[in-house]
Amino acid sequence: MDISSRFSPVDFFAYLFPGIAGTLGLLALLSLTPLKGTFDTLSADLSTGILFLAVSFIMGVVSSGFSEIAIKWREPEARASIKTSIPLDNFQDAIFDAFRDALKLDQEDKIEWSKDHFYLCRSLVFERMQSCGQLIQRQIGLRQLRMNMTFPIVIWFAVGIAWGIHNIANKSLFWGMTLIVVSTSLVIPTFLMIVNRMDSNERREVRETLTAFLVGHKAGMFDKSEKDK
Repeated sequence: MDISSRFSPVDFFAYLFPGIAGTLGLLALLSLTPLKGTFDTLSADLSTGILFLAVSFIMGVVSSGFSEIAIKWREPEARASIKTSIPLDNFQDAIFDAFRDALKLDQEDKIEWSKDHFYLCRSLVFERMQSCGQLIQRQIGLRQLRMNMTFPIVIWFAVGIAWGIHNIANKSLFWGMTLIVVSTSLVIPTFLMIVNRMDSNERREVRETLTAFLVGHKAGMFDKSEKDK
């Protein structure tokens, strides 16, 4: 089995990069505590770098669960229609016919398109059209990366507030207020921008999946037996 077909660099970086952002944010917060002296004793060498990357990856995996929770509030309304619609206005009937034929359904059966229908189409594309599957996986990976960045954003919002209060307490009113105002004003627009781009990735995933499914059906790729592949 080729491991590259089961694991791609996007799968790794979708957790590593948010993990690095979150770990740096936590270090910035902890630098305001008595633990700052402990970090000052660490040397910048190869072993420390490897340890930092390992901790960051674990941080990314753990924080991804919190990131998913953070966007759950807008799933029922905002995302329900993305995978339950067919964005190919001129080929909806062709998609229905191809779906019935690929799954050997009665051509007279009425189809109420749903997520389950989309997932079946995507599975067929992944199985029989691997080059197209890689393009679709890229959209899934980019969406995962953006989603995983939501929790680090919250951490850096807390960093800005904490350092702002710290500066105010140390008689630096201007910089303290600047940090608080900037952090507060950026957190919501940044979050909304990430959510918007996530939706864009999901729409591209749906469009590329259904386009590949229709082309693959017309080319007879779903009719080939395993030994003919």
